[in-house]
Amino acid sequence: MRLDEYLNDHNISPAAFAETIGVRRMQVWRYLNAGVVPRPQVIQRIFEASEGAVTANDLLGLHSGCLPAVASPMEASDAA
Repeated sequence: MRLDEYLNDHNISPAAFAETIGVRRMQVWRYLNAGVVPRPQVIQRIFEASEGAVTANDLLGLHSGCLPAVASPMEASDAA
């Protein structure tokens, strides 16, 4: 689940969530609006504060089916 979805679904303001995870309100704004990826320690705090609803993959944008398909070296050599 994306962070913005979690906050909206649970009626949590970015400012309140920032306080919960121990960062400034502006940092949460950056996570939500500027594509800034939190530090690993903050990713862990977000995961814990959201009770596992927001994962590291969510914060990094790594969702099933969103990465382009890449041919394996074996497939590429077979095609040649």
